[in-house]
Amino acid sequence: MSRKHSVVLILLIISITLGAVDTYIQEVYRKMYLSDYTGALEQVEKALKKEPLNIEVLELKAYVFFQMEKYDKALIWIEQAIAQDSTKISAAMLKGSIYDLQNKNKKAIAVYDKILAINFDNDTVWEMKAVSLEGMEKYEDAIKSIDKAIQFNPEKPEYLYTKARILEKTGKKAEARKLREEAKKIEIRM
Repeated sequence: MSRKHSVVLILLIISITLGAVDTYIQEVYRKMYLSDYTGALEQVEKALKKEPLNIEVLELKAYVFFQMEKYDKALIWIEQAIAQDSTKISAAMLKGSIYDLQNKNKKAIAVYDKILAINFDNDTVWEMKAVSLEGMEKYEDAIKSIDKAIQFNPEKPEYLYTKARILEKTGKKAEARKLREEAKKIEIRM
């Protein structure tokens, strides 16, 4: 599963909303599932007319732009969501992911560090930080970060694959091979 798809799944799970705009939100998810992003944006706009400050709807609009790879527009809307609630972890995670995709790794790491300051055991964010550090070729720091992710969720094979990829870049091919074998064993058990 790609990093972008992992973020998608996390945000879908976290961002389900109940209330006056629920029907529109359900329709947004349906249209996004069909890759009808224009239709999804139309539904988001309807929801925003009903509840213009609804953080989930603001975040969802950012997410639709994220899926359309319109990262600058996504950042505008995710900032509005964060302005409503600066502790909203899923919004911050999306912001960090956008920075990563724009190769703004330092900004992404700053976002991930803010999340970890309030939610230290968030294994997903530790992995996201590791990937950002890897992108900056800070492999030792990336290994420390992915080790935290593994510490908090040792049964997630993706983390072992991430660590193996980083280790290979440092020349530790035998250790990377062992991690891939361990990851495959976990996948079989699942």
